[in-house]
Amino acid sequence: HGNSLTAPHSQPGANIGDRVLPQKVVCVLHEECSILFTVTSSAQQPSVRHGPIKAGLSSKGTTVIPDPKNPGTFLCFVIVVGTTPGVHKTCVQTGDTRE
Repeated sequence: HGNSLTAPHSQPGANIGDRVLPQKVVCVLHEECSILFTVTSSAQQPSVRHGPIKAGLSSKGTTVIPDPKNPGTFLCFVIVVGTTPGVHKTCVQTGDTRE
């Protein structure tokens, strides 16, 4: 099945560029699917968390690590599992860790 990651609501301090946000990711039903995107932040490390998740998709968490090649850029992984066949959408929320 596929799932789409839609543009999140960015908060001051953390920004996601459209060019680095996947529009469609194809995953295997009932298996973990890691979605990678980047976030730039003026803070030391931004917070990244799942926004609302609809039926058919479950969240297995997020991971944020500094990009060793680009200071101020962070590699973000959102892990989801599709529980029903079809196209599912999810979103992430980013924020400055100083919140």
